[in-house]
Amino acid sequence: TSPPATPTPVPYNPLTGKTVDDLNLVRRRIVAVKIDNAPEARPPLGLGQTDMVYEELAEGGLTRFVAMFLQNEPDPVGPVRSARLTDIYLGMEWDWLFAYAGAGKTTTKLLGDAIIPLFKAPELGEKLEGTPYFRDNSPKRQVPHNLFVHLAQIREAAATSWSTVDEGV
Repeated sequence: TSPPATPTPVPYNPLTGKTVDDLNLVRRRIVAVKIDNAPEARPPLGLGQTDMVYEELAEGGLTRFVAMFLQNEPDPVGPVRSARLTDIYLGMEWDWLFAYAGAGKTTTKLLGDAIIPLFKAPELGEKLEGTPYFRDNSPKRQVPHNLFVHLAQIREAAATSWSTVDEGV
């Protein structure tokens, strides 16, 4: 008798469960972006191309999204907003690269203590040049609902950070 056939693993996206053609796209780190859901922030960009999204309660009955991108990489994504405590726990579970714009004092301290690669946007009034972030200064989007991020640049910044850590720099 011949030995039983070895099953061929089907490459799939762990966030969607769908099969993928390019395994490299799902073997990389997830980029999570905190996206504004206030009426003034609509329409969001990139949200329709997430691999998975969480909706979290913010304040005043408003919500924010944590959009997780693995296989898809729309450009740009946003509007980007501030982190919440739940993002720490989700980030530790999913081992993501996290793009966000600020946080409260306690959340900032706890984010700093967590083992999550953080890519915080510069504060309002600080220079955005040389960062993955930019503002849409058109009249249809007002501060703070006009901050966006380039996912590819988050991945590039992460690769640079990891290589300097690996080299002991």
